[in-house]
Amino acid sequence: MNFDQRGFTVEVLEKILPHIEQDWKTYDVCTHFIKPKTKDYNCSYVELTSRSNPECVGIANLFISHAWGYNFKSVAKEIIRYTKKNKQTKFFIWFDVICNNQNVINKVIECAELETIFRQAVISIGNVLIVLFPMHAPIALKRSWCLFEIFTAISSEIKFEIALQSSEDNKFLDIVFDRPYEIVKYLSNVDIETAEATVEADRATILELIVKKVGVHQMNSIICSKMRDWLLEKSRNSIEEINEETCSPENLVLNYLGFGTLMIYLDKHENALSWLLKAKEIYCKQSQYKNDKAYSNILNNIGQCYSNISNFVEAKEWFKLSLQVTEQTKGADNIDCATALNNLAANYDHLSLYQEAYDAHKKVLNLRLNHFGSLHYDHLSFYQEAYDAHKKVLNLRLNHFGSLHEDTAVSYSNLGRVCIQMNRAEEALNYIKFAYNIRLKIFGELHAETTMTLNSLAYIQNELGHKEAAIEIYKQVLDAQTKVFGEVSQNCAVVLNNIGQTYNEMKKFDDAEIYFLKSIKVKEKLYSPPHQTLAVAYNNMGSLYSNMKRMEDALVYYQKSIKMKIELFGEKHADTARAYNNIGLHYREMGDHVTALKNLQKSLELRKAVLGENHSGVAITLVNIGLCHDDKGEKEIAKGFFKKAYSVCVISLGEDHPTSKQVKQMLSD
Repeated sequence: MNFDQRGFTVEVLEKILPHIEQDWKTYDVCTHFIKPKTKDYNCSYVELTSRSNPECVGIANLFISHAWGYNFKSVAKEIIRYTKKNKQTKFFIWFDVICNNQNVINKVIECAELETIFRQAVISIGNVLIVLFPMHAPIALKRSWCLFEIFTAISSEIKFEIALQSSEDNKFLDIVFDRPYEIVKYLSNVDIETAEATVEADRATILELIVKKVGVHQMNSIICSKMRDWLLEKSRNSIEEINEETCSPENLVLNYLGFGTLMIYLDKHENALSWLLKAKEIYCKQSQYKNDKAYSNILNNIGQCYSNISNFVEAKEWFKLSLQVTEQTKGADNIDCATALNNLAANYDHLSLYQEAYDAHKKVLNLRLNHFGSLHYDHLSFYQEAYDAHKKVLNLRLNHFGSLHEDTAVSYSNLGRVCIQMNRAEEALNYIKFAYNIRLKIFGELHAETTMTLNSLAYIQNELGHKEAAIEIYKQVLDAQTKVFGEVSQNCAVVLNNIGQTYNEMKKFDDAEIYFLKSIKVKEKLYSPPHQTLAVAYNNMGSLYSNMKRMEDALVYYQKSIKMKIELFGEKHADTARAYNNIGLHYREMGDHVTALKNLQKSLELRKAVLGENHSGVAITLVNIGLCHDDKGEKEIAKGFFKKAYSVCVISLGEDHPTSKQVKQMLSD
């Protein structure tokens, strides 16, 4: 591994930019600009620059950590902005696409080289600029090299700073306070095991080194902690820059509420409390400013702070006040009452006021049933009741039957299923393991109950991101199912598909193809066409080939799927509409926007007819049509479709639903 420690001045970057297309990512710049410029000289671009403009090249003192999937001009813009902001220092920038010789296919990097040559070079440079965007889900935190570079900077105590896009940096507080939970969750879910790299061998080497030196969990923890610290520090600095004398009371209240809420998600509950109380004080002094939702949120979040520090008596009073304000301003039947009621119910539970807790939970459930219907994600209070009931049943069965009994295994399975619904996958995994071990001892490895439970274990491992572990378990299930039912069985077809889908999620498309085709082969022997199972399998195969960029193969399977769905359901059916939507997306991927729009318009027409004008499925197709027009450069037409989609989302899902927020973001982009 060679590491040229020379960097270049910002002027070099500025001279490159006019030659770069607006939509090029870093790998496009490498292919279409860097390589053609340097091919005849078989050198890096920085080496080429040193020959013509030696004054623009020197020992690097700024290392750029970025993802090659970023838009190149966006990254360059932030590098230039950083250097101009710190103009007292003359920077020589180390940017891999420019400083490495892109004409040489490097050999596989060894652990020792990473630990010595690369690490020492970064330490020698001494200053790391980490490019992170978009802020709510930065790509870099899912890339192996970026995580290793961040970890190297942290563990070596090198100065590092984070560069956001200027559009996000300028509205930093607005973005953070609009989606604090999402941002904190993303920054807290770094995982080097599931991170990706363009070269698979690089990913494996980085992971091997981390496992040997610090361990996966330790590295993830260190990076997550540093990212959360950065978020808190930048937010605090932005808040402290606000001038209370010139800022309007309304903005002060909203900013202090936002900062307090962010600190709750960062587990800084006592600090959060001081800012929330400050927001309440300003709000109550300003009789001309009335924002009842903000006031209710302040009261609710103060209650949350007290609850989180186990002062449940004080928390109860604040939750009651929050509920009272919401009921007075919006009515007792408004869905916004559910938040305060749910918190109040949990608080009653902590205080052993079980009847009051039960009554509050029932009110929450009724509110959500009336507002969302019975199949909505927002029924955690219902699942909590189910969880508590299953725990009681488990304890009764353990006392009565002991640990080695099928009824006890049933209780563990029930608890596992409820935990999955509550997004508590680690806890679910433990319960399902208990159930599996009991059934393995009672029934043996080939019994249907045992293999079914083993399949659940694989599913949870997959949900946790442990893809390799999931595949190994699925293969155990497949082996058992084959021994019991033979190779041609519905059970085997399902497991083969699950293995294929897991490989697909890992982007191991060649392996995924093998198992999807095996699954289809079994299904074609089991079912006579037209059959819904076959239609779904063909659609999945088309999606895989699309991921593999085998567009013609994908089209064959998509067309087989849509033909079968029309035979099964007729034109006017939700599944047929979904198939037209999928094939439209495929043509868009192929760059055939005319055919894409034709299929998407057909999907829209069918979805309106089958689902109604204001269904979320209609919104999804409207978004896809808008994206097609956006690809064609028809920005205003695209925005018109995004507006229609957002209106449908608000009606069908509500303003606070993740899909609604995503579509709203498209309008502002």
